[in-house]
Amino acid sequence: MKIKFLGFVGISLVVLGMTACSSVPKLDLSTLDPSQPVEVGGVYMYAYKSSSDEFYGKYGESLRNPSDQLTPADKDQLLEILCGTAAENWDFIVNAVMTKTGLSLNGDKFKQDLEYGESIRILSQELQLSLGYFYSWNIMDIEYPMAVIGLVFDRPSATMEVNQITIETGDIDTWGTITNQRQTKISLR
Repeated sequence: MKIKFLGFVGISLVVLGMTACSSVPKLDLSTLDPSQPVEVGGVYMYAYKSSSDEFYGKYGESLRNPSDQLTPADKDQLLEILCGTAAENWDFIVNAVMTKTGLSLNGDKFKQDLEYGESIRILSQELQLSLGYFYSWNIMDIEYPMAVIGLVFDRPSATMEVNQITIETGDIDTWGTITNQRQTKISLR
C-alpha cells in the first residue's frame, strides 16, 4: 500500500514514534515476502543534550536548530551525516539484515537523494524538554513494509555508526491514518 503524505512532519513523527514507543506490537517477520526487498523509508539519529558536545564539536553548532531554521548548507551536511553514513555501511546493513531475518533491503531512494544532494527530506526537531534534537531523512511515500535505519554518534571514536534497523508494517487509510502498526527492531551493535 502506498500513500502520499502532505508533509514531511507526518512521516518524521511516524519514525519518531517508531523509535520511541515500545507499545507497538511485534511484527512477525515470517509474514513478509522474502522475495520482495523492504524499502528504506527513513534514516534517523538522536543528539541528546547530555552527550552531544562531541557531535556538535565535529559537525557544527548550527545544527542545533529545528528544520525551519537550518540553512541549506546545514541540511546538506545532515544529508551527508544520515544518508552518507547509511550508504557507507550499506553492505554491512544488508548482510546483517539478511543474516538475521532472511529479508533484503532496497536503499535506492536515500542513495539517490545523497547522489544528487537533495536535502529536501531532511528534518530536524527539538526533543521535548529541550533534551536535544532528532534528525531524520524520510521518504514522502510510505510503502509498507518499510525499514528505518537508526544511527548513533560514537563519542570515543567521534564517528557515526549504524545502531539498529526497524522493520515496520501497518495499514494506512486514505487520510494517512496508520492502524494495525507492527514492528521489529534489529540491533546491529
